[in-house]
Amino acid sequence: MKIKSFDELFTNIKEALDSPIKVNWIKTKMDWIGSFNTDKNTYSIIISKQDYDIWKFKYFLEKEGKLSIKMTKFDYDVFKVISTVYKSAFDFIEEVNPNGLIFGADNDSPTRVKFYSKFSNDCVEKYNYKLYESSFGNEKVNPTLFVLYYELTNKELYNIIKKITEEEFGI
Repeated sequence: MKIKSFDELFTNIKEALDSPIKVNWIKTKMDWIGSFNTDKNTYSIIISKQDYDIWKFKYFLEKEGKLSIKMTKFDYDVFKVISTVYKSAFDFIEEVNPNGLIFGADNDSPTRVKFYSKFSNDCVEKYNYKLYESSFGNEKVNPTLFVLYYELTNKELYNIIKKITEEEFGI
C-alpha cells in the first residue's frame, strides 16, 4: 500500500487501532488459548493460570509452524495486532476478574517492553491493579517483568516472580 499523505497514514493507523480482529478462543479453567489472522500472519495469545490466581499472558507470531515473539515488520498489521492484544487482555480481565496478570519482555525487544509498559499503566488506571515492574537479568537474557495484581503478600509476589523468571527466562 503506497501512502499519499500524512493524513492518509494517520487515518490508516487509526482505522487499524480502532478495529481489533476477532480472536478464536479455547477457554478452560486453567488456560485461554486464542488465535487470530491478519492479512499476512497468524498470531496466538496464551493466557495461563499460575499460583495466587495470577495469569501469565503471552502473545506470539506463528512463523513456519513455531511460535515467535518477533513481531511483523512495520506495517498496518502491527497496529491491528496491538489493538487485538489489548482488547483480548481487557476482555479476559472483565470476564475472569483475575487477581492479576504477569508478563515479560526481553529488553532487546524495546517495542514489546514499551507496549507492555503502556498496557500495564492502562490496566492500573482502568482496573485499579497495583503494578510491580522490574528489569533484571544476566549476560544471556535481560528481561523486564510486569506483574499487575490486586492482593499479594511480599512472599507471594516473590514466589510468583521467581517461578516465572525460572520458567520463562531460565534465571
